[in-house]
Amino acid sequence: AFALLLAAGALTVCLHPALREREVLAHTRYAVALGDWDRVLALATPAQCDQDETLIPLALLALQEKGQLGERMFTYPVIQEDDFDRCDRDNEPESLFFLGFLYERLGGYNEAIHNFYQLSSSQDHGTSFLVLRQLLSDYYQLGNYTLAEKYCQILSRSTLHGQYVRHFRRLMAEGVAREPDPPAVRSGMPLASHNPLENLFQLGSVGLYSPAIAERTLCTLLLQGELGAFHALFETVYLDGDAIPRHYQEALLLAGQTPAGISPAVRQRFDAFQADMLSGTAELLRDRYLGTYWYYYLAHSQF
Repeated sequence: AFALLLAAGALTVCLHPALREREVLAHTRYAVALGDWDRVLALATPAQCDQDETLIPLALLALQEKGQLGERMFTYPVIQEDDFDRCDRDNEPESLFFLGFLYERLGGYNEAIHNFYQLSSSQDHGTSFLVLRQLLSDYYQLGNYTLAEKYCQILSRSTLHGQYVRHFRRLMAEGVAREPDPPAVRSGMPLASHNPLENLFQLGSVGLYSPAIAERTLCTLLLQGELGAFHALFETVYLDGDAIPRHYQEALLLAGQTPAGISPAVRQRFDAFQADMLSGTAELLRDRYLGTYWYYYLAHSQF
């Protein structure tokens, strides 16, 4: 009888939609913390993101890390800029979790630490082991060995994190982290604002410019419908002969630009889109073009 009761309880947990969503989110968060981006995308599929919007920025972060934002971003249910950067909800725990890892991947360790601290203060159970590990890692990356050792000491009291602590203590002994920024540089470091473009430009202004920052900037401009600015930045990032991601091809055609890298298939589909815009219904346009930048732009036609 007990075994039957246990099996019934397990079945309830597995089948209850809300519990299933929480389980998927927990597994996705863990995969993000490990940097297992293939696992993130396997969990946070477009269909799953459609059920739970908190998965969307994590899935897009995984696409960023795999260099696939410009190719696959609009195949996910992105309906607003906040799905991409969470700047409008940056006081929510899920947003703080995402922003901590986002800035860490972009090299903005000060901003990552700030968000992880905020995350720990927003949780009823206090600072989690995940946050402690990220603070240790980010202080190490900043070259602040004193504070990194502080978190080594805290984590060393747990039998489950000994290998993690030994790993960073060995790295600190070898002195392979980058040198700490001098105070004059740190005083000019950016503080995250509610303007995602400003945040990205500030990161670049202090020497943290990277392909990932360029791609996020391009995608942010697409989300804002700023096709002129997108084209101007695109020409500085992509050289003649570079492969152009699919969504960028779609945006360039929409902006009236026809660089050599646009594929015949995308060009042909754009011609069909223009024809359907004149004679098709809203349902037809959704059925045929959902998952393209054209449909996103059409849905936000107030641009």
